[in-house]
Amino acid sequence: MEDAINIPAGAYEDPAATANQLSLLLHAATAAADEEFKRTERLERKAVNLATFGGAVFAGGQLVVAGLLGVLRTASFVPYVAALAALATLVTAASFLVSARAWQFRDESSAKLSEISGPDYVGAAVVGNPRVGVNLVQHFVEIASDRRRMNDARVRSLSSATTVGFLSSACVAAEVVLAFFAVAAD
Repeated sequence: MEDAINIPAGAYEDPAATANQLSLLLHAATAAADEEFKRTERLERKAVNLATFGGAVFAGGQLVVAGLLGVLRTASFVPYVAALAALATLVTAASFLVSARAWQFRDESSAKLSEISGPDYVGAAVVGNPRVGVNLVQHFVEIASDRRRMNDARVRSLSSATTVGFLSSACVAAEVVLAFFAVAAD
């Protein structure tokens, strides 16, 4: 297949064929942009679910530990459990902060709708200027590329949040195990 960039200007002069090809390109570019927006929504949901799960594990662990510490007759293990509780609290808070980076708003540098809705642009479209279609394709490719760049940053943030979330769960689990051990040793 010949690379479209190497086709000489004026090689295809049929306006209907040009319009059809631009329509296909525009459809592909808008589909790519739509898919990146859907990917954004999925990544944001995963980050929110991760934070929710981390909060539930933390709350459940603290509830179990508080119940267990309430039945202790001696306080020999309490400082150790309290130290693990403090560590679990800090790591869980860090998990929420890292997770929030995955769903925070990011600057949309490519979404300049004024460029394609101005009177000059609309006027060119009305008279059938084929450059309008080319510019629309380029505009949607730019939106999709910009969104992909932002989604890649979200993926990195979600990966970090998953690691910190795992550490948070491990801290809570260690705290609960130590609390059970304290009750058993009491």
